[in-house]
Amino acid sequence: MTLSNQPNYLVTNPKLTVRFGMENSNIIEMLVGEGSQRAEYSMTDTSLLLWILAFREPTERHQVVALAVNDLQLTEDNALELIEEMLSLQILCVCGEQGLDIPQSELMWEKRGWRDALDFHRATRDMLWRHDYSGNPKVMTWYQYDRRVMPKEPEPIGKKIEDKWPKISLPSITNNLGNVSYGKAIQQRRTTRHFVRAPMSLQIFSDLLGYAFGYSGYKEGKGYTATPSYSLGKHVLIYPVIVNVDGLSPGVYLYNPEGHNLHQIRSGNFEEELIEYAQNGDFMKNISVGVFYTVHWSQYMWKYRYPRAYRFALMELAGVVQTGLICASGLGIKTFLTPAIADTKVAELLEISNDLTECPLYVTGFGYSRIH
Repeated sequence: MTLSNQPNYLVTNPKLTVRFGMENSNIIEMLVGEGSQRAEYSMTDTSLLLWILAFREPTERHQVVALAVNDLQLTEDNALELIEEMLSLQILCVCGEQGLDIPQSELMWEKRGWRDALDFHRATRDMLWRHDYSGNPKVMTWYQYDRRVMPKEPEPIGKKIEDKWPKISLPSITNNLGNVSYGKAIQQRRTTRHFVRAPMSLQIFSDLLGYAFGYSGYKEGKGYTATPSYSLGKHVLIYPVIVNVDGLSPGVYLYNPEGHNLHQIRSGNFEEELIEYAQNGDFMKNISVGVFYTVHWSQYMWKYRYPRAYRFALMELAGVVQTGLICASGLGIKTFLTPAIADTKVAELLEISNDLTECPLYVTGFGYSRIH
């Protein structure tokens, strides 16, 4: 091989992701490309990695070859072959003397503090998966036609309800919401930032939980909620924090849609924590009940084994939150909502020990206001 008729400058692909293996830290992973075309390469040779990372600025090709010969102890022909391989894998890129022309639309993500989001966006953009339900597969992957995944481990059972959590039955759901038109509920929905201290009746509270988060019906033994969900909503958990509801002691609860009941996790008035953990403002002051929403990651990722499914989990969660807001509006309840929560402190409040298994993501406040 020769250097004639070859572009003069090479650069390390700025979209390259380099990380250590989690199970084996001696393995170095390099990822490049987007979505279904994203490729992952593993190595243990740190000298090769250092050589690749040496070209973050445009470097003349003959210097790239020279460094391969000197640093990797290669012949010139082997160095040229390595360079061609790195180019074919898009780990190295051909560029001009001034480097690659990165568009402003891409630089914007970094300038606005969204670089981590850009990495995730690239990793999951154009990730195509194939719905193949033949044989009743338990696991869905983006390579469904190419390779069957038959998990050896059973599906996670989800959230374990502790024996120490007292069970509280709720009144049967009434037709309070059935007499309200959807249009009226939509028109009445407003975000409230000034609540007045007023108790919520136990029946209205029960109707809110039942309509918004409970099972609206069953098919083949599976419960269905009002919010459409790939996973029947099993990965979203509802934690009411009672402040002022008739007939219920203040405290932190877990809602169980299976039996339309509550399990008390902690007792006590946690209104100040609700205020502090939701933007540290007074928007949650005087609410009757706050609801934290969590996603049970281990259950969701067991079934959907491609990172784009992280998007789906958030979208489904948003649907659950919206259903709660509309149901509350129809019942004459005012609401406040925010995703700006103190993640770790909320997890501690809900007694969640590992937020990589289950993670709080959102909170809504329900109560009453003088503003109608």
